[in-house]
Amino acid sequence: MVLADSLIIGIGSPFGEDNIGWEVVRKLPEREGVTLLLEDRPGVTLLEKMAGFQQVILVDAVVVENSSPSAGKIHTFNKQELVLLAGNTLSSHSIGVAETIALGAALGIVPEQLLLIGVEISMSDELGKLDQALVTMATEVVERAIDAQFKS
Repeated sequence: MVLADSLIIGIGSPFGEDNIGWEVVRKLPEREGVTLLLEDRPGVTLLEKMAGFQQVILVDAVVVENSSPSAGKIHTFNKQELVLLAGNTLSSHSIGVAETIALGAALGIVPEQLLLIGVEISMSDELGKLDQALVTMATEVVERAIDAQFKS
């Protein structure tokens, strides 16, 4: 399998469960043709980070509103799904990953092969320790996504 022009970004922060994106990307082995990045709540600068890459996987913690908590559940979203999640209002205020992707798609600057792998977290008020079993499980999901997404 040849990997070319590929990027994997772990998105998060240094706080509790929100750093699962970082931890997953840190566990990935280096691969020829794949750039690994860790980004602390990048906002619209995410578009700059993705520029020039044909294939991108984003790994981030997610909280699913209006559902019962399912910490550890894996959610995957392609570019079109992320644009739909962002809704019809584009604003630079409170801009998250979905809104950033929608903005980039509207500007025509988002890679066609884009996948967000979201690991659902509990978002408790406590900055708890990250469950390493969850990191391992999420890393395995990302590895499978790499194999599926980056085949050429």
